[in-house]
Amino acid sequence: MEHERSEKQKLPLQGVIVLDLTRATAGPLGAQMLGDLGATVIKVEIPPQRQRQMRGISSRESLYQRYSCGDFDIHFLALNRNKKSLTLDLSSERGKAVFHDLVKVSDVVYENFRPGSMKRLGLDYEALRRVNPKIICCSLTGYGYSGPLRDLPAFDLIIEATSGLLNATSSADPEGIPVFSGVAMADHIGGIWSVLAILAALFQREHTGEGQHLDIAMQDAALHFLSYKAVGSMNFETFDDISKKLLWGIFRAKDDYIVLAVHREPFWREFCRILGHEEWLQDPLFDTQMKRQKNRERLVSLFNEVLSEKKVDEWLQIFGTKVPATRLSSLKDALNHPQARSRNMVIEVDLDKETKVKLVGNPIKGSGIKGEVFNPPPRIGQDTAEILESLLSFSQEKIAELRDEGIM
Repeated sequence: MEHERSEKQKLPLQGVIVLDLTRATAGPLGAQMLGDLGATVIKVEIPPQRQRQMRGISSRESLYQRYSCGDFDIHFLALNRNKKSLTLDLSSERGKAVFHDLVKVSDVVYENFRPGSMKRLGLDYEALRRVNPKIICCSLTGYGYSGPLRDLPAFDLIIEATSGLLNATSSADPEGIPVFSGVAMADHIGGIWSVLAILAALFQREHTGEGQHLDIAMQDAALHFLSYKAVGSMNFETFDDISKKLLWGIFRAKDDYIVLAVHREPFWREFCRILGHEEWLQDPLFDTQMKRQKNRERLVSLFNEVLSEKKVDEWLQIFGTKVPATRLSSLKDALNHPQARSRNMVIEVDLDKETKVKLVGNPIKGSGIKGEVFNPPPRIGQDTAEILESLLSFSQEKIAELRDEGIM
């Protein structure tokens, strides 16, 4: 189905309809990004009596019951704004029939089940394309639809480990064991790449008139994320990543940590001048980039000795725009900083008449992105009747009948 696009539309994906079957983190993040860009995202959920996915504080599997706002835990809040919720039993024939009706008027089916799950339901791409040849089906999985690992269960930590991402980015505990950073990087990278794939498929469909199946693997996205580290490892047996030897990192000022990046020649020279140690520029231990890498430990000790003479704020004022420097901020400090606020990266939505909650804003800015709307995450099934009436022209009697049968 082609959707009319007004010349005055405010958001780039206005008119695009996405059926969101995703769960956990990566898929819900991607679907939320599409909703932030104006798509109508319909979160198709299992009816409450069969609900086992991580939905909110009422779910048995919620990991964040201690941290809740209204009826939602913070995990669900963070990943499910700008969506509508429709409950549907996809294991029943009548439920599948309703889903097919939705597919006929939609653009994208987005899911993150294990490979083969949609086929077992009879809702794989080959089946859905017979319903709507223009449908785009995006499957976001741990390892993709091919390869020896495709059927293994995968969570963020597992993918970070198998892809090399955990080894490349983790620090070590006192016993030398790599420590997980605590940020679900593989989930977020996979979600972002799936959105990019969906946008490309929507653009391609404008020229071909055809939909397609997108096979996005979190492992692939994580390998791509490793960039030059991956290329170096593939082409050199003894590849040694110099990034930790460069003159950037965390140093100690008088009162707190300061972060500096003086690895490039102009900044190195300016840094030495400001510190009043221009003799370092001619020192045979430091007068080239390679020497500074080799003698980094000695140089860092000199840095810390000088930097410890002043407080972080004093140094930042002295460095100004001439030296890349900042304080080591906490997440709360970053969110409260005027920079984040000026970019609308902290937004507030009403969960109900009594509860407001702050969320992270949309990082995509543009002259064509105007009139952003941020609606709170939906309560389960709250939009079922509205969706079926407006999109499928179902009568209230038919909706009541489906409810009585437990289909929704």
